[in-house]
Amino acid sequence: MNINPRMLVNSKGKLLHDVFVPLPLQEVEKKIVFDIDVLTLLMETTDAINRLHNACQETEPGLRAYFHDYCLKKEASESLVMNGNNATIAAIYESELGGAADAGYRFYEAVRASAGETGALDNEFIKTLHRRIIPDKNALPGHIRSGRMTIYSYYRHNRLNPPYDEELEAAMNALEEYVNRSANTNYLVKAALIHYQLTTIHPFFDGNDRLARLFVMLYLRRFNPCGSYCFYLSRYFARNEGEYYRSLNAVRSHGNFQGWVEYFLKALIATSNHMRNVLKYTAALLTRNRRRVLETPHSNSIKNNLVSALQYMAFNPVVTINRLCIAQRKSFPILSRNVKILEGMGILEAAGFRDRSRLYVYREQLDILAD
Repeated sequence: MNINPRMLVNSKGKLLHDVFVPLPLQEVEKKIVFDIDVLTLLMETTDAINRLHNACQETEPGLRAYFHDYCLKKEASESLVMNGNNATIAAIYESELGGAADAGYRFYEAVRASAGETGALDNEFIKTLHRRIIPDKNALPGHIRSGRMTIYSYYRHNRLNPPYDEELEAAMNALEEYVNRSANTNYLVKAALIHYQLTTIHPFFDGNDRLARLFVMLYLRRFNPCGSYCFYLSRYFARNEGEYYRSLNAVRSHGNFQGWVEYFLKALIATSNHMRNVLKYTAALLTRNRRRVLETPHSNSIKNNLVSALQYMAFNPVVTINRLCIAQRKSFPILSRNVKILEGMGILEAAGFRDRSRLYVYREQLDILAD
């Protein structure tokens, strides 16, 4: 496919071009034809999402909201890992309890605020996302860049000069129209194409990859017919980073949209299965520890409070007694006693301090969420 007449590829596969202006996705849709492999992957992806939906419906209602918030934290931490940051989901949980917020928690707050938006997924929304995720004012958050720039591939042997000025504006307007138009194209394929297009247009001076991953997560959340799930695709991308960049570059160099769409669908399948396993393992651990609590000689009132604490900590595995007081609406002495009981049972473990409060970690559950 002639994806950019102004781009040349030499005999060694190196990109030689002035400015790479990707074709509007409206035009791409008319040219690409997917084979049986993509159609098979589409059916497998839909099946994986349906199984995730069924698993979520079978989950205790009180846990679903916490699970949604966990997915946002997971995307925030894994997306930063993709950008070379040592963010962890444990650090985000810890920052949530007070004190100085690290980069992971600040990015999570931006993701959470964006997930609550209900407006159109237009260029103004993209600018708002950028303002939220980029704290460095030197990177001009929320402002479409002007002038030329050069970006490099994962292996730094290929150079890409994305569009600028009038061509950048035209590319973003075409992308906006494509995102919001009604078409027969499967929404999963559209999500893959939008991800590619946004990273290739590179509309800002910094944060474009993080922005694309976040925007596609929100697009899938908006258009998934099974429900508003937040697929933390960055986990798969980070664990298959080389293939991620190779697949994107293969589209730019040879118009291999099929290879990128296949990779994207595999990421969705793996992420859906991981989300389902998180629900499965969380429910199994909660059932096992609930049984242990009910077998203790404590009063029914104490047992109920302990079980309630376990339910809260299923997706909040790093806590302080003060945080439990707020969540369970109980007094500090009562929650202090309950935490000591759970610590004595080996369910919780003390783990230092945060903002002058003792931290407690539900280690088995945190290991499930951090995987």
